[in-house]
Amino acid sequence: MAVTASFTDEEVPDGHIRIRRFDNEAQRVEFEAAVHDGDHWNDVIDPVVKDLSIPGKSVATRAAPAPCLAPGRPVLGPRCCVTFPAKAAYS
Repeated sequence: MAVTASFTDEEVPDGHIRIRRFDNEAQRVEFEAAVHDGDHWNDVIDPVVKDLSIPGKSVATRAAPAPCLAPGRPVLGPRCCVTFPAKAAYS
C-alpha cells in the first residue's frame, strides 16, 4: 500500500482526505485484515481514531481509476480514498 496523497478540506476545516493505492484487490484485503484485525489496532490506535473522529461523519469511499484517455497509456492500479472529518487537526 502507498499513500499517494493527503489533503485537508478547504470547506471543512477539520476534514482530512487520504488517497491510498494498492497493487490489487488481494493486497487491499490483506492490508486491511493485517491492520484492522490486530491487537495493536484494537487496543491502541482505534480508540484514538474514534476520539478524533466525529461520529456519523466519517466516510470511506472506494474509487476505481478512470478509463485511459490517451491511447497506449496504461491505466493506473486500483485506488482507495478515505475521507474523515477530525475533531482536531494533526500536528
